[in-house]
Amino acid sequence: MVAVAPTATVRSRLSEATRDVHESLHVHPLSLALLNRPTPRVVRATMTAAEWFCTTLESARTARGCWKALQLSAQLDALQSDLGTPHSASQRIRLDLDSDAAILGALYVAHGSQFGRQQIRAQLIKGGASTLPAYYAMAVDRPTWQALLDALEITGTSS
Repeated sequence: MVAVAPTATVRSRLSEATRDVHESLHVHPLSLALLNRPTPRVVRATMTAAEWFCTTLESARTARGCWKALQLSAQLDALQSDLGTPHSASQRIRLDLDSDAAILGALYVAHGSQFGRQQIRAQLIKGGASTLPAYYAMAVDRPTWQALLDALEITGTSS
């Protein structure tokens, strides 16, 4: 890991600290399948994983009453539209979302994934998809992304 200057933004420090994990997602078999040959089965599997993550995160966010402006209702509505009845969260994987800061970090991942969804969307279109799943058709929500970056800076510099 490269040392990041203390004067760097919170986002750049977070990006550097999580770079290895982020990069590993680019070579994960599911990601590679989605970006190279996005079959309906692979698309559904990724949406199911996204639904689990967003549901778990949104439940924790709501329970703590934090970061209301960063809620995931649009993502969850799109996923429910695509997948039907919400699935129960897996008990095999546990997210430690026991603080406002942990939830903010997870929201950074959830809202940041909209940029990756744009790449997947392009692949689905290139592959000849006649209709896009609602989750992958979502436009980038720049105002919410900026609100999240602002929250990161305020929270990260005050702790």
